[in-house]
Amino acid sequence: MTFLNIALLGGLSAISIPIIIHFFNRNRHRVVRWGAMHLLQNSEMRPVRKLQFEQILLLILRCCLPLLLALLMARPVLSGFDALIGEARSSKVFVIDNSYSMDAGGGNNTAFKQAQDAVEQFIEKLPRGSDSAIVLMSGSGDPSLEAPSLDKARLEKRVSELNAGYGKAQVPNSLDRANQILADMNNTFREIILVSDFQHVSWNDNEGPARAALKEALASAPFKPRLTLMKVGKEHRQNIAVTSAEASSLVLGVQQPVRIRATIRNYGDTPYTALRVYFRVDGRERDAIQIDLAGGEEQQVLFNHTFDEAGSHFVEVHADGDALEADNRFALSLPVWESVPVLLVDGAPSPKVLEGDADFLFIALQPFTKARSSLQDLITPTRTNLREFTPEMLNGTKAVILTNIDKLSPSQHKALVTYVKNGGGLMIFPGDRLDTKWHNNDFATADGGLLPSPWVTLAGGLEETDLPAIIQQGQFNHPALELFNNPQNGKLSDGQIKVWYRMNSMADSEDTTVLARFDSGDPFLIEKRIEAGRVIQVATTADPDWNNLPARPFFLPLMQRLVTYLASSVHPPRNLDVGQPLSALFPTEEIGNNARLESPGGKNHSVPILARRDRAVAEFSETHSPGLYTLTDQNYRPIHYVVNTGREESDLALMNDEESQRMAAELDAEWIDSADAYESIDHERRFGQEIWKPLFWILLLFLFGELFLQQYFSKTSTNTQDLQLSTRQSKARSRTPLYNR
Repeated sequence: MTFLNIALLGGLSAISIPIIIHFFNRNRHRVVRWGAMHLLQNSEMRPVRKLQFEQILLLILRCCLPLLLALLMARPVLSGFDALIGEARSSKVFVIDNSYSMDAGGGNNTAFKQAQDAVEQFIEKLPRGSDSAIVLMSGSGDPSLEAPSLDKARLEKRVSELNAGYGKAQVPNSLDRANQILADMNNTFREIILVSDFQHVSWNDNEGPARAALKEALASAPFKPRLTLMKVGKEHRQNIAVTSAEASSLVLGVQQPVRIRATIRNYGDTPYTALRVYFRVDGRERDAIQIDLAGGEEQQVLFNHTFDEAGSHFVEVHADGDALEADNRFALSLPVWESVPVLLVDGAPSPKVLEGDADFLFIALQPFTKARSSLQDLITPTRTNLREFTPEMLNGTKAVILTNIDKLSPSQHKALVTYVKNGGGLMIFPGDRLDTKWHNNDFATADGGLLPSPWVTLAGGLEETDLPAIIQQGQFNHPALELFNNPQNGKLSDGQIKVWYRMNSMADSEDTTVLARFDSGDPFLIEKRIEAGRVIQVATTADPDWNNLPARPFFLPLMQRLVTYLASSVHPPRNLDVGQPLSALFPTEEIGNNARLESPGGKNHSVPILARRDRAVAEFSETHSPGLYTLTDQNYRPIHYVVNTGREESDLALMNDEESQRMAAELDAEWIDSADAYESIDHERRFGQEIWKPLFWILLLFLFGELFLQQYFSKTSTNTQDLQLSTRQSKARSRTPLYNR
């Protein structure tokens, strides 16, 4: 027997109240010895014993009343009497593996189809009055499925409509979610049934601590749920997957050549010869190549393309090879721009050529234009000085660069903060005019704090005896610096910095990252994310006054990569993970209108365009399915979003039966491999039944029984006392003459 409200068992202590009252209120007799007592002693013995019996019986009934009341409040549950009380109502949560490995095999023979059939069968056989819910192991989940329901027909229909094709199954998270849902369900018998193919990658040893914590959470539940693990499907080891795809440029322009690099991997042992890999642009095939791929081998393929029109485009790399379509393709959404407008604010301009602080940077951002080449520059910089810089100049600008700025006016500062928070990019170079007090106080902290790190102090010197600092080469993981992992694109360590500002060397945090350092350990580049925008702070100048960077071959690609990286943050991301919301920015005059969104499968949605600060934003959060999402406004301009799943599950190796059973033992769960096996073990299980109703009727019976007996015993006691008094009087009269003699 268990209890739903075990804390209320403390009410059992109330049983002492009737006992205490009994001892305090029982009759206390004073002994008086007199000669005729022996004549009455025998006649009164029997009534006294009867009275004691009545009092004990009433005491027992009165003790049972608080005992039964406490048990009622604690809600006892009786188990082990299945044969007597029959199958009880139950609460069950079905955890379904909807990762894309469940689609291996194709057709109606997939593990996911078997999982659907099994869960539908389980739901159909639930006892009347049972509630159930569905938890999906991959993706962002579906709240309508997770809500407990008594409608079996609706749940069966929803299960039949489910699809696999999602990324890695999240085992501990999904089981923990199921346990939370069970806590709010109604019935005392509770069970979690997990249906999966038990793929190695999803049930790896790295999640052992999480599974151990989950086991403790299940065991500590007020009603410990039973856990059943059901294996479906069979192993399919042969699989070809496109594991990744990326563009060579962070920002694409019209007539700017772009290279798409994709990685193809053979996860099986069987080699593929003449495997065809297709390249599609905006849904149309543009190129195809053939490769030979040995068992376990990985290759990269390259496709080149030039976009003729600005706007939103998408590309896809697709490989033949097997029936598991989910990982045979990888797509990218690529915005293509006519140009990237950038604003340079020069704090120390000069009428002389190459004397201003922003002059070298201005040339580096448009090399073809300055060289009068027939090639077209993607970046179009506009230069201004601090006095002429107005907030209106930020409209339409993709990135802003400040060089040697002493301080900004309040209106300039406020406009720049709003610009960055709304997704703009900002880069800051120091110089000899820098007002460090204003920068470290107002620019670093006020209104959100745009400066990633305070300017601490100047380091180095311009004398020949002063040793310059060198940029550490290392292995760069940042998208703006990955280019320099290849020495052919230039070595950052070739630069020499004579003077630099020391910044916070421990600047790495959740929002702030050191991108590159000097050999002294001081940061060279620091990035800070501020809401939708980014800020990059450079430790030295953009001109050759403090360094030789403008004379180095890497200066041009470095500045272009940093600027295009900052510019790429203007648009909200268009390459998303499953469940990550998509959003788009519109002109403010679109506020109040609706955008139309087409999700994978051709379903249309109406998305309202709302006001967010000084921008118009449309947002859609139901990106549960991987694939292409197309958003169009009133002018039918498309914006493409691609939702890709991770590729961890492309290795289709499954756990064998022994490993699966060992995993079940680790979780204290039952392991089965078919619906029939579940029926067998379920028949042997004992169901629990709350017994508060019979206890309630027993409590009422005892209550009325105590009242009846008390009235009955009181009446009987009165009649007995009258009879005893009459007997005593007659005995006394018959013996009076003897005493007189």
